[in-house]
Amino acid sequence: MASNNYKIAILNSHPIQYFGPLYKHINSHDKINLTVYYYSDFGLKAYFDKGFGREIQWDRDLTDGYEYKILPNVRKKNELKGFLKLINPALFRELKQGQFDAVIIHGTNYFTDVFAIFCCKLLGVQIFMRRSMHLQIKRSRSIFKEWIISFLTKMCDGCLSISERNTAYFRFLGVSEDKIHYIPHVVDNNHFVNSSKISKSQKEKLKSRYAIPKEAKVILYVAKLQKIKRPLDLLEAFRNLSSASNYLLIVGTGEEEENIKSFIRNHNIQNVILLGFINQQELPLIYGISDVFVLPSETETWGLVINEAMCAGLPVVTSSVIGAVPEIVKHGETAFTYETGDVNQLASYLDQLLEDNELRQRMSENALTFISGYNYELFSERLLNIMEHVTKER
Repeated sequence: MASNNYKIAILNSHPIQYFGPLYKHINSHDKINLTVYYYSDFGLKAYFDKGFGREIQWDRDLTDGYEYKILPNVRKKNELKGFLKLINPALFRELKQGQFDAVIIHGTNYFTDVFAIFCCKLLGVQIFMRRSMHLQIKRSRSIFKEWIISFLTKMCDGCLSISERNTAYFRFLGVSEDKIHYIPHVVDNNHFVNSSKISKSQKEKLKSRYAIPKEAKVILYVAKLQKIKRPLDLLEAFRNLSSASNYLLIVGTGEEEENIKSFIRNHNIQNVILLGFINQQELPLIYGISDVFVLPSETETWGLVINEAMCAGLPVVTSSVIGAVPEIVKHGETAFTYETGDVNQLASYLDQLLEDNELRQRMSENALTFISGYNYELFSERLLNIMEHVTKER
């Protein structure tokens, strides 16, 4: 292999719908040779997702276009929750034989993550931490656990930060500035941009499928129906909007679904459509018939659905604690942000966007223009630059 090529291993708990297409793109780079090691095959076939509260089967191939291996797990149950649920001692042999220039892990949530740090130190392989935590997220860790996380993070050769807020978290852990490298979260822009571009007739046909009048403005929510996502805040704001002609589409399932249905019945809220779980191939069409996107969560490490919505040219209204603030969620430009739980402010911003066509169009164009720079190409180039930088330093 030429000296300017880099062998990189990425370690992850299991195949994830956001990461599979990204890994394929990274591996297509002529200077990067990628291998992904999974601690579990969770997600490759149909499985019960506790967050969604139902069985999920992704409709995209999550392992296409790159080399990957499912490492044997000492624990026989295919579970993800718990530090000791994923123990994969075969990783040491793989890293030793692979002769990688760098290894990337995603936090220290599992035994194998911590094991990987010590393996790399023993083998003299550079290891980088990619952990999406930020200080706005409520944490209930003990001081001792924080110290352990800090110690393990500082053992790594570098940290791959996804945002300004994530960088502040790494500083909080005591990581020196020169070891923090910025690579933001991205999605498959081409997929969401192209697939959400639908003609006027297609849009009217899709709206008709859901009994939405062709001239009605549509607010969209895409997330698991969990308390921390605060979907009831959106419903409360929606029923207080100035116009009764708007529609609300709720995509997702989860623990709050019955509460949402009860809230709708008890308050006799009209024009709310619960679509349930929508898979990756169909989801862009739902973005395509919508006018405004809302994510009212009280905590998000980033909020990748915002990237997807912006690819469809949707202005965003979201709580100010979202990790994507201020990278892509720029108040007054691509989005409006409000204090978590302030349903009056949420309703006010929705009214502004729905009633002011010029404002909505301007923010729509801003969103699409801005998100175009947060793509797979940016991720790969940033990763390559980091490899060149640290290799030169060594």
